Amino acid sequence: MFFENLDVAITPVLSENNLITVPYHFTDALWGKGNCTTTVNNIANPYTQTANLVEVKSQGTGSVFILWNNYTFSIGTQYTATVWLKNTNLVQWVRIGHISSANTAAWYDLDNGVLGIVRTGESATITDDGDGWYKITFTFTATSNSGSRLFLGLCSGDGSTSFSPLNSTVSVRAFELVQG
Repeated sequence: MFFENLDVAITPVLSENNLITVPYHFTDALWGKGNCTTTVNNIANPYTQTANLVEVKSQGTGSVFILWNNYTFSIGTQYTATVWLKNTNLVQWVRIGHISSANTAAWYDLDNGVLGIVRTGESATITDDGDGWYKITFTFTATSNSGSRLFLGLCSGDGSTSFSPLNSTVSVRAFELVQG
């Protein structure tokens, strides 16, 4: 069972300025995927107690990710991405980045609730939401609008851009991107 203690006090309140138009269901065509599948689980979750929980499951080795590629960043503008997620099977490390590069990302340890590497000029946080759930944030200033994308990747370790265990999963509740 994914949730043992439902706590409505940890409901994520998404900004009305969220730039991601599909923040809950990553099965939509606006979300790209690499070496993984996304499945909506029809179980209660600690946020809305509805079936908006998505499981991201690794299906290959190398880069394993979901990405939002339906937005063009404005160069010089600061953005903050927030993701609510939980390691549900063998995923210790994840990263959020804003282009396909290890030079524009932050890493998060979901087993210990700590930050890993955060690239220069960017900032990140990890907050324990209880019962294994974390709220992670990544703030960056867009340096390019070419290949603009925001991604969540499963990683083999701190600073890694690849992942190898098959059928490993992370559950994601919501994804938000706002200016500022």
